[in-house]
Amino acid sequence: MSANIQLFLERFKNALGQEDSFREDLCLIVKEKTTFSLEKSCVIFKNQIVRIDSDPYLKSEIFLNKDGILEALRSKHPQKTVLDII
Repeated sequence: MSANIQLFLERFKNALGQEDSFREDLCLIVKEKTTFSLEKSCVIFKNQIVRIDSDPYLKSEIFLNKDGILEALRSKHPQKTVLDII
């Protein structure tokens, strides 16, 4: 019985690991494209839209480089559909 529970919990572990990897990659891409650091805790991915909770200056820099950031993000994570960054 404990083996069944372990297999069940393993599914969630993999899903959470992929989400964390996605956030880390987004932060690295933003740093490459804008030279500003972004914390993982500021990134929310919901309904195929990435939301950045940060100061307005950083958000405007991300908006100016949005096409390059989205392209790099889509090439690193082709399994995720990212429509926009807000």
